[in-house]
Amino acid sequence: MVNILAIVSNYLYQGKLYEIVKDAERVNNKILYVSLNKTYKSLIAQCSSDAVDIGKFYFIDTITATVTEPAPVEHCLFLPTADDVQSLYAGIIKTVKEKGIDIVIFDSLSSLTTYKNFDEIVHFVTTLLGTLSILDCSAVFTCMQSDENAPLIQHVKMKVDKSYELS
Repeated sequence: MVNILAIVSNYLYQGKLYEIVKDAERVNNKILYVSLNKTYKSLIAQCSSDAVDIGKFYFIDTITATVTEPAPVEHCLFLPTADDVQSLYAGIIKTVKEKGIDIVIFDSLSSLTTYKNFDEIVHFVTTLLGTLSILDCSAVFTCMQSDENAPLIQHVKMKVDKSYELS
């Protein structure tokens, strides 16, 4: 089990993110992708075009339900908003436990900062990392390179096992 912070170039973000997805798919059987900025439908379309084995993935989508009431989907939990970090935490932990998730990909800490303040996000990330550790589940948190020197990212760097710059 390892927790990673991936600091990704703003200009190469989508390409590098899908490299992370492909790497996770190669070495894990059950992956939870938490999206704060893309819909389940767009993620599935992107994964299909990138030849990702979607059968290994479960998703948490915090965007779709803000626009429309989504029909239930077996591999996706639709949350009504990304700004309720308690519901987000509960959804992640429930999915990890119920589906036997090996790794969580969290896209992204940069997006989370638009919803919550520093203290709330630090508490969320610290609690999430602790619980995932107990559940023997790895995590990859992504953030944009432009946010690298932000206090939140500096704090998360101290909490994870490794941090990498992907540019």
